[in-house]
Amino acid sequence: MNMQMIPLSQIDVGQRLRAIDPDNAAVIAASMQEIGQMQPIEVRKAAKPKDGKLYVLVTGAHRMKAMEIAGIEEAMAIVVKASEIEAQLREIDENLCRHELNELDRSTFLAKRKEVYEALHPETKHGGDRKSDQVAELCHLIPSFTKATAEKLGLSARSIRALAARQNNIQPDLREKIARTV
Repeated sequence: MNMQMIPLSQIDVGQRLRAIDPDNAAVIAASMQEIGQMQPIEVRKAAKPKDGKLYVLVTGAHRMKAMEIAGIEEAMAIVVKASEIEAQLREIDENLCRHELNELDRSTFLAKRKEVYEALHPETKHGGDRKSDQVAELCHLIPSFTKATAEKLGLSARSIRALAARQNNIQPDLREKIARTV
């Protein structure tokens, strides 16, 4: 783990799965003005730095926005070694562990986690290549998406399957309308 102070101007926020709630960021900013940054953000080195952005945000978009609001110019950051897909999984897992997610956000994150998890571990995907010798010997070491996620979140496998599937059953335009009302 490599903890550093990094100027916000060097961090690319990138695409986030969940929009930043300005009210939540303002509350965090007020706390940061009073007691400072308590929880570090996570970043990874940019593969191709551009416009002075040497790092890409992995976790902590609300904290980073709060620092901007509070006028804090440097963030306490943990620099992680992670590929783009591993970084997505870290972002998803951090958000899934938060209690303030509504059901739509939780379903969105679980559907994306399934996609990312199965990209990292294609041998666990339903209908995946389970015939090769290597997979036959090692597949018991890597749990399925459903099993791994259920254990991580303390939910049943059935709940995980239902929540992840819910995201795919809502039309994108309807999902957007629902997201604006919750």
